[in-house]
Amino acid sequence: MAAIAPVPCWPPPPLAPPAAGLLAVASPSASPDPQTLPFVGPGRPPPRPPPPRLPRRGGSPPQQLPRGGEPRIGGPIFVGEIRVLSTVTQFLKDEGAIPSPEDEKRREKVIQELKEIVMQWAKSVAREQSVPQRLATATVLTYGSYTLGAHGPESDIDVLCVGPCIATLQYHFFVVLRQILEGRPEVSGVQTVESAKVPLMRFRFAGIAIDLTYAQLPVIDASKASRFHWHHNLLLFFG
Repeated sequence: MAAIAPVPCWPPPPLAPPAAGLLAVASPSASPDPQTLPFVGPGRPPPRPPPPRLPRRGGSPPQQLPRGGEPRIGGPIFVGEIRVLSTVTQFLKDEGAIPSPEDEKRREKVIQELKEIVMQWAKSVAREQSVPQRLATATVLTYGSYTLGAHGPESDIDVLCVGPCIATLQYHFFVVLRQILEGRPEVSGVQTVESAKVPLMRFRFAGIAIDLTYAQLPVIDASKASRFHWHHNLLLFFG
């Protein structure tokens, strides 16, 4: 009689846990859980940073003010410096080392009158040389400590007379213009220094000392030329 094979039971019984000190061997049919890998594609350039904000034409960007409407001045050291500066400024004003507003207006008036005098002087030179008077012009420019604002009440004013090509230094400036200045009641003490490195005339106009030098431009309309092409070069030469 043939032997009958045993029928396996289903489901199979659970396996017994491994003994201590032995490693569990994974079943060959077991597979790891699927994992999602990151997608690696073609590289992309990083985004461009935004362009820097440039200040507006004519200066730096406006300052952000606090809610009070005025910029705050912080720090005891800065406040102390302002107090010291204010004290020194007031001391100089009391001692007369800083010109008063009335003195500044008087100096501006003198300069304006000098402009009118040299303009009439240029017209007289044009009439003498048979040149249309409407074409010939002259003007004055200031330089030195007065232009820099570093002058005192007793300081003189450095003035440059800019004349046309028809007005010479030796005759029309030192002779004709001097005679015109001496005929003015507010002008006194006219002196000419022709042998100096920079020839000039010195006088007092309404009590203010004036050092007047001369520059002869190669044009007939010296006033217009001094405002555009020649103004910077003249101040560099005489300043």
